[in-house]
Amino acid sequence: LDFRTGVHISSTTSPTMSPTIISSVQDSIFNPTHSPNIEVTLNPIMEPNTIPAKYPTEFPIENPTIQPSKMSSADPTTQQTTMIPTRKPSAGPTSPPTAPPSNEPTTKPSIKPTSKPTSDPTTAPSKKPTRKPTSKPTLNPTKTSTTLPTPSPTPRGKELRELLSQYSPDSAEKLLIQSSPQSYAMDWVLDDPNLNSYDDDKKLQRWVVATLYYGLVGEEWYVRKGWLDLDGDLVDECSWHGIECNSEGFIMSIDLSGNGLMGNIPYEIRHLHSCVYLGLSGNYLV
Repeated sequence: LDFRTGVHISSTTSPTMSPTIISSVQDSIFNPTHSPNIEVTLNPIMEPNTIPAKYPTEFPIENPTIQPSKMSSADPTTQQTTMIPTRKPSAGPTSPPTAPPSNEPTTKPSIKPTSKPTSDPTTAPSKKPTRKPTSKPTLNPTKTSTTLPTPSPTPRGKELRELLSQYSPDSAEKLLIQSSPQSYAMDWVLDDPNLNSYDDDKKLQRWVVATLYYGLVGEEWYVRKGWLDLDGDLVDECSWHGIECNSEGFIMSIDLSGNGLMGNIPYEIRHLHSCVYLGLSGNYLV
């Protein structure tokens, strides 16, 4: 029935919907084809409730959160370490020099000398040599001479050398070496102006004590009164320091203890047959 017109309308004239359309409408309502458009944000929308503190907490924790590694990290930390000096110096300088070295000297050389040279020497030359020649040679003499010995210019020297070689055969070679104590002593005996007045025993005795003097560096003795004097009151060897003789003029004792003697005792000393005492302690003998 159409209320507007009052006409009865049959059911056959009412509009109808097809089943397919009804079904599609139902599916669209109850079974939507698309999921709801809801997106989840990756970052939280709200900020943290508290701001991190700038300073550490009042009480430190007893154990660290992370165990320290035995090996250092690859990148150095930005925190500066305290400057503790090491026991050993660093390999190189810590900082470059403040200024490069200059190629030129700081001051220019003066054109004129600072002082005028003196015309005279500062010290006058000494008239005497500074050191006395030592009687002992610096090198041990060789057993055989490199050159033939120079013969004695006088027959008296040859006669004395033969006499000494006869009494002391072991000294024969030493007498041929001009730098030996035995040769020095023989030359001293030859220089004695009273040589012709001495018998053979006197000549031998004077040669032995002179060999002792030259062999033990007599020039360096502390006391050498009378030794090797050829004039004056102390010409006779019995009046020399440390020597005592018997009534016949033969040496009985020699005492030169603590007198600065140096070197080897000449074996010619054994030819003093009357000597019963030889005191050489407190010296520098070998």
